[in-house]
Amino acid sequence: TFLTPPGTLQMLALGGALFVMTGVAGVAGAMVANLTPQPIHGTAMATLALANNLIGLAPGPLVTGWLADRIGLIDALMVLPVPCALCAIAMALARPGYTRELARQTP
Repeated sequence: TFLTPPGTLQMLALGGALFVMTGVAGVAGAMVANLTPQPIHGTAMATLALANNLIGLAPGPLVTGWLADRIGLIDALMVLPVPCALCAIAMALARPGYTRELARQTP
């Protein structure tokens, strides 16, 4: 649960969530690289980098700091794993479509 009391268990849950979140960045890049036609490969990778930075990587620390200022650091750390879990769920839901598309493109 994300409502663990402050301490080691909370830090382990947070570390696990961040591990999942960090792992997704590389996987998303590989997915875009595998499924994008060569003529627009550079544009697709640039769009991915822009989306990563605008949606998650840049505002993440800002939102966490904003939450910590308003509800306290401990409570902000309890909320922080939620977007990480949502990201993992989104990747799990996208996997069947990705494998189907990859198989379709393979000669």
